[in-house]
Amino acid sequence: MPMSVTDVIERLRAQGNVAKAGFHLEYDRPKPLRAEAIAALELPGGGAVPDDLAEWLRYSGSWIPVLNKDKRTWRAKPLRKLLAEWLEDMRESDDEDVEEELEEIVEIVGDDVLGYWLSILPDKKLADVHAIEIPSAGDQENVLMLEPSRKTLRVLGCHKRIEFWWKYPTFAGYLAHHFGFEDPS
Repeated sequence: MPMSVTDVIERLRAQGNVAKAGFHLEYDRPKPLRAEAIAALELPGGGAVPDDLAEWLRYSGSWIPVLNKDKRTWRAKPLRKLLAEWLEDMRESDDEDVEEELEEIVEIVGDDVLGYWLSILPDKKLADVHAIEIPSAGDQENVLMLEPSRKTLRVLGCHKRIEFWWKYPTFAGYLAHHFGFEDPS
């Protein structure tokens, strides 16, 4: 059975609230959010914070950066805008690897890279859902989708900015893999 957020938190506590994640990210001293602060949060598209994310925020409001520094607002923006920013960053980059990656994408899809990305989402409606880029490792990005009315949030995966898929069907699955407790299924 896949781990729950409770399982992940229990493992982290058993390790002394210290963890390592991909590419040597180190975490210690979780900073819980107060219950009142979590109760005041609402997803950008409306609706309550799903229980699994609320449970995580009660454990640590800082290890996975989903909130702004004020801890009252999300670091979220519509996925369409997030992808447009990715493209702009790629176009402005002086990094040869990033330039080559963009050239590869343009060779495959043509000049409308953003249009291509939006067309290959697992669901076209996701383009207007608020999203937060969350820590990942390697040549993949992870995007937490703040889909209103979902009981658990899903994480969209993106490999080399060429394909998108549901990498983690639950936020707990993301956490379990991020902290090295489970491989994604």
